[in-house]
Amino acid sequence: MEISLIEQEAADLARATATAHQVRQWQHYRAIQLLAEGQSPQQVVTMLGCSLASVYNRAASWQQKGHVGLVEARHAGQTHPSDASAELLLEQ
Repeated sequence: MEISLIEQEAADLARATATAHQVRQWQHYRAIQLLAEGQSPQQVVTMLGCSLASVYNRAASWQQKGHVGLVEARHAGQTHPSDASAELLLEQ
């Protein structure tokens, strides 16, 4: 699976990743960044702890709609914002 980002897309994704308030949203952005860096879908699964289907779905959404395709619709229930320590843990 190949994802190529133009400079503006890479900058937009970096900004979105840095400011994501929900872990799932952060994972969506980060998955595209990792794929664009040449990581395989399986490597992305291992790094982010998500499913392979999720990686493929995010990639398809990105290819079809760009950044807008990664934004999740609101879900019922409580939201769990991430904090700096959670983001650091996820990146590791």
